[in-house]
Amino acid sequence: MLTNNKKNRLLKKIFLLDKRSAYFFDKESFETKLRDIKQARPSNVFFLFPVKSFPYPDALEIAAKHLDGFDISNQNELDLILPYLNSSKLIWNSSPYETDLESCKAIIQDGKESQRINFNNSRNEKSRFGLDINSITLRSNIHVHLGFQNNCANDYENMAKEIKKIIEAQSAPVERINLGGGFEFESLESLLDCLMIVSEILKDYKVFFEPGNWLSQGSVGMIGTVLESTKLEDETRLVVSISKLAHLKWSQKIKLSSVKKNENKFKKISIYGPTCSEDDIIGILENQDFATNRGDLILLENISSYSFAWRNDFNGIEKPPIITI
Repeated sequence: MLTNNKKNRLLKKIFLLDKRSAYFFDKESFETKLRDIKQARPSNVFFLFPVKSFPYPDALEIAAKHLDGFDISNQNELDLILPYLNSSKLIWNSSPYETDLESCKAIIQDGKESQRINFNNSRNEKSRFGLDINSITLRSNIHVHLGFQNNCANDYENMAKEIKKIIEAQSAPVERINLGGGFEFESLESLLDCLMIVSEILKDYKVFFEPGNWLSQGSVGMIGTVLESTKLEDETRLVVSISKLAHLKWSQKIKLSSVKKNENKFKKISIYGPTCSEDDIIGILENQDFATNRGDLILLENISSYSFAWRNDFNGIEKPPIITI
């Protein structure tokens, strides 16, 4: 949750911008999380920042300062991180196609190829990304594709054991294992407990993680404006300047609040985006002292940094800027 001090800074900046909506980036919160991870991680565990998850200069600069490198998937992402690179930063190229492999190869450390594997293919959940785990061949690097599922400590422990078993059975000369992201950890402490377990299982390898959404979780949000308020007998319907479809892609656990509080609690408040799509619904609140007048400001916290990366304009609905607070 934003402190009152940060909320006031945000309000000042949104008024100066004269915009109805904007993303905001809590730089201090983001940097604290990355610094804590850097200081506490096991010695054979490394963290990469997936550029596609949050292609914002302030975030990339902090990631370069505290993490071990970047995961990129195309030339555009490589161009974004060039100002922050030095000889100690590792770059992992996860491009789903080879079009710009040559342009990346000159800068990518060691120039060694990795093999992408997918545990879901073993569970009859087919994906076009990655081979079945039993297809591991003689490569120096392995990259696990996880997709959308959230993974807890048991998932990573089981993955580590299974990968180690197959590598040893084939005597594959693996040096690095990238276990991807998809973190489902409520605290840094629970993550570190998991890292210690994985580190011990894979103690003979360099282990990488790239949990872009988790790293920025709690640091990215939006501020928007109530455009229309309709009070019905059993429901209050709000149309706001933020669109679920255009501005909140991949955000699943949004926390809604209003800058001002209403004296009365409303039985039900439905909050819609400004498009004409029935699916453009941001959330439904019950028994909340939410401000519902036209012009009132609302806050959306805990949104995915991918929402900023995917943000779009549509039919006069603007692409919101981002404010660093």
